[in-house]
This record gives sequence, structure tokens and C-alpha cells, in this order.
Amino acid sequence: SLFARRTDADSVNARHANADTGHLLQLIEGHDGLVMLSTNRRANIDTAFLRRMRFIVEFPMPGVEQRQTLWERLLVPLGVTAKNSEAFAEQLAPPHELSPAQIKGAALSAAYLAAAEDAPIGLDHLAEGVRREFMKEGRLTSAAPPALLGTRRAAHAG
Repeated sequence: SLFARRTDADSVNARHANADTGHLLQLIEGHDGLVMLSTNRRANIDTAFLRRMRFIVEFPMPGVEQRQTLWERLLVPLGVTAKNSEAFAEQLAPPHELSPAQIKGAALSAAYLAAAEDAPIGLDHLAEGVRREFMKEGRLTSAAPPALLGTRRAAHAG
């Protein structure tokens, strides 16, 4: 990570990472213009970077209604009917706390899966897309309702 906390570790990798962090701090100090950083892991940023920031803008995770709207707006352009889009969103939004980027990623994964089968996007494709987003983040997929994790996982396990 570019802006990760420095460590006291004695490994070569840790020394290089600490040197990189120090160099980035120097570059930021000497830069005359605007510097913008973006992360979804604020807790991992070295406090020296945080002290140099004048403004920190946080974007909270969307609530259920916002996630439902995001699902609906992303699915229609992918060829899902408005009626199905609404029905899928009602099933996917409440149990899955996903960021807007994760919802988009799940929807696009579903579109590719459906295209590979030459089929319309269905709830099983979307559930598999959600599962893949959870896997990318290292979240347990067993925590999600089994009905919404899709039957595709079982079909591809063997």
C-alpha cells in the first residue's frame, strides 16, 4: 500500500515500504497544488498523511433504499426489464451491505455470466456476482442468505 502505516519491522521489505512512505510524505509537503487521495481503508493510512490533510470527506456505505436504487439503475442498462430489476433489487439490497462499486461489480459479473450462457440476467447470476464481490473483499459468503448466494457455486464446485 502506498500510504500504509510505517512499521518497526526489521525486514528488507518493511524498510523499503517505510522509505517509500517517507518519500511520498516529502513529495506531498513540497507540492504546490491540490493533492487528492482516495481509499476504502482509512484505518490503514499512516497518521503522518492524515495530519497533512486539510479536508477529509467520508462517503458512508449506502443504506438499503440507496442500494436498492443502485441495483435498479445498474440493471436496466444491462438489459434487465424494469419489473425484474425492481424485483431483483428488492431481494438483493436488504441482506447485502455493498458499496456502490461492489454493486456495479456484481451487476457486471452477472452480465458476463449470463452472456456466457446466452441467457438473460437472472437472480442466480446476480447472486454469483455478489458472492464474487464478497470473495474479493475476503468476507465470508456463508454469512449471506443461502438462497441469495446462488446455485452456481454448487454447480461449479465439482
